Amino acid sequence: LARVSIDAQLRKCTTLESNIGDKVSLNIEVVRSNYSQQYGIHRITATTQDERAVFFSSREGYDAGTHLAIKGTVKIHRDGKTQLNRVKVM
Repeated sequence: LARVSIDAQLRKCTTLESNIGDKVSLNIEVVRSNYSQQYGIHRITATTQDERAVFFSSREGYDAGTHLAIKGTVKIHRDGKTQLNRVKVM
C-alpha cells in the first residue's frame, strides 16, 4: 500500500520549469530511496513544496520523509520527473 500511495503522489507532480543544464537550488522531501548494489549508489526520488518531482543518485542514503536543501544541475525531464546530476546536499 505504501508504494501505491507514493506512486499516486508522484503522478500528481510535474517536472521543474528549468532548462536542461540549468543549476537549481531546491528544498526537497525524500519520497523514496533505493540502493543499487550494482553501482553502489542510492537512487533518491523526492518532491518539492510546489509539487515538482526530482530524482538523482547519491552515495548517501536518506529515509523517506527527510527534508534536504540541495543544489544540482538539470540533466533531463523524463516521465513527469526531472533528473538532476552533480547534486550537493547543503
